[in-house]
Amino acid sequence: LLLLREYIRRKYSVPRARVGAQTTGAYTDVFLTGILPTVLYADIESLYPSIMLNRAIEPVTDELGVFQTLLRELTTRRLEEKRAVQSSSDPEDKANHDSLQSSLKILINSFYGYLGYPRGLFNDYNQADEVARAGQELLKDIIKQVELHNGQVIEVDTDGFFALAPDNVIGEEQEAIFVEKISSSLPEGIRLLHAGRYKKMLSYKKKNYALLDYEDRLTIRGSSLTSRSLERFARNFIQLSINCLLQEDLLGLHNLYVSFVKEIENHRWEAADFSRTDTIRDTFETYESEIKENKRKPAAAYEVARRSGLVLKPGDRVSYYVTGTQSGVKIAENSRLSLEWDPNFPDENTAYYLDRLNESAKKFEVFFEPHDFKKVFSTEDLFGFTADGIQLVSQRVAFPEEAPPIDEDGPEFGIWIDESGL
Repeated sequence: LLLLREYIRRKYSVPRARVGAQTTGAYTDVFLTGILPTVLYADIESLYPSIMLNRAIEPVTDELGVFQTLLRELTTRRLEEKRAVQSSSDPEDKANHDSLQSSLKILINSFYGYLGYPRGLFNDYNQADEVARAGQELLKDIIKQVELHNGQVIEVDTDGFFALAPDNVIGEEQEAIFVEKISSSLPEGIRLLHAGRYKKMLSYKKKNYALLDYEDRLTIRGSSLTSRSLERFARNFIQLSINCLLQEDLLGLHNLYVSFVKEIENHRWEAADFSRTDTIRDTFETYESEIKENKRKPAAAYEVARRSGLVLKPGDRVSYYVTGTQSGVKIAENSRLSLEWDPNFPDENTAYYLDRLNESAKKFEVFFEPHDFKKVFSTEDLFGFTADGIQLVSQRVAFPEEAPPIDEDGPEFGIWIDESGL
């Protein structure tokens, strides 16, 4: 709209959107997995906007040069707002400046996405690829600089990176100096900020991790670790398990697993703990028509509603649980409304929910040797559980100099194997 407004104001012809596709994706990768101590986070300040400004990248159809003018002006304004945040002593004023700089950041970052937007009148896939390639080169250079200074990058993307600082870098002040050293080696306009430090990090896979800060606050990121599709008991189990792992409390982790097994077997929970909630997207007429035409499979939410005599419309939500006695049941055929569950006569499928618990536990398999994993996540305590001899496993899963940029949403995919075959 900003581009279009200026072209209309100048009474200049507007180009058509170009047809094509972007071929180069953003660089994101993970190099270390495991429970890692003393982790720092460095923010790469406005990577793509800085690249576009430094290299004067703009759509080839922008004959008036509005793209660059807007980007430079908005970036300048954002930096002014950031300085105002730092200099202001009034909390309300500080919050206002921070909200504005955050909004400007989103707008500025959208300039890159706009280049590859199919419906954008001034889109330019070649220029979008140029920005992405330059970003890959810069990120690889940052990784190289960290390694040259005896640090280790854990995970990197276009927003920033997590790293293990060199052994001689101790404390927040020295971490900030370390980040500044790396920043000073980068091209003009590309700046790193020491944006976080953590007592422990659980590095699971790309864009999936958990952080424990120095005030013991836990942050979990990534749908592979915890997802809205999981039942509440599974989400709780995963969160509590992650906390045990970050505290390296393996006895607590084992006891946690055993307690959840007993709660499931003895029905010591509420319907909300094991229910799932789905949103009705289509009318029943559409659903039934698509079932007859083999365009979709039966869905539990619709079938539960049908059996209970509910009249639903798109947008309504249905909460249900799984019944039966075998873990491999067809959910659409073996489910009931959560409101129908009676704690005095529980009929939830215990075998199914124990399987769901074990699926959740299996996420942590990567942090253990196989025999240790079976020992921790087991209820067989004939001789009593002891964590003696159990070591958490950390491993390098990729090498920065070998692993190419892989965008999970882009055209390239890959699996990288290290020397040990992991």
